[in-house]
Amino acid sequence: MYQSFLDVFCPKTCGLCPGNTTVAPPTAAPNCVDTNINCKAWVKEGYCTACFVDCSDRVKNCAKSCGFCVEGSCLNYDYKTYAESHVLIRKTAQMIRHSLFLIFSVSFLLLVSCEYFEDTKCENDPTVDCDSFKDDCKNDKLIPLLKKSCPVTCNLCPSTVSPTTLGPCEDSPGSNCSTFKDYCDNEKYIPMLKEFCPVTCNMCPGATTVSPPTPNPHCYDNETKCKEWKARGYCTNCFYSCADKIKMCAKTCGFCTKGTCVDCKK
Repeated sequence: MYQSFLDVFCPKTCGLCPGNTTVAPPTAAPNCVDTNINCKAWVKEGYCTACFVDCSDRVKNCAKSCGFCVEGSCLNYDYKTYAESHVLIRKTAQMIRHSLFLIFSVSFLLLVSCEYFEDTKCENDPTVDCDSFKDDCKNDKLIPLLKKSCPVTCNLCPSTVSPTTLGPCEDSPGSNCSTFKDYCDNEKYIPMLKEFCPVTCNMCPGATTVSPPTPNPHCYDNETKCKEWKARGYCTNCFYSCADKIKMCAKTCGFCTKGTCVDCKK
């Protein structure tokens, strides 16, 4: 019944090889036994395949349970081969990571480069009569379309930076700029004066200049020691009120113009 099946799939085991000397399958040793009563439990824990246990010990202790009754059925673990394989695997994984990183980096650079060149290539759509839309360039409803079709005509290129409209250039109120005229060329004070006293120090950045207030021709000091007091910080001393400072040393302290002296907050 099984003859044809055995002829094809099991000729060696069944001694059916045509004209060849039949080699019988290895026979288990009749005295193959376990010498340790814990073998069944050890088998479940992976003892038979534990690479850290030498074959001589596994065969001696649990030959039957581990299926090592036939000589050569247990093979010792080759640590050198494992180490070499492990190093090879690590190097391969490292190469793969580097390759993926390289691919990602190149892809990112290409993407950015393409976007950059797309953005820098700003031109009108040749199929659109952009000149006819010049008067509509500031029409909020049409800007999205004109930005795509007529960016050059309407000055809507992404790289185009609209000129910033500067406000009027004027001294900051309450900064007592007249008292700092002699410091306008002092590098230590230039950053501060450029921000708070640009008119007094002639530092306006090309904007509309607001002329500094004209001092009161009737402004004078009522105290002969004003210059000495100013050197000691009288003009900016919060202990004295503006009324007192203007009354005593208006000219020396630069308070000839109304509003230039501001009382300190208490």
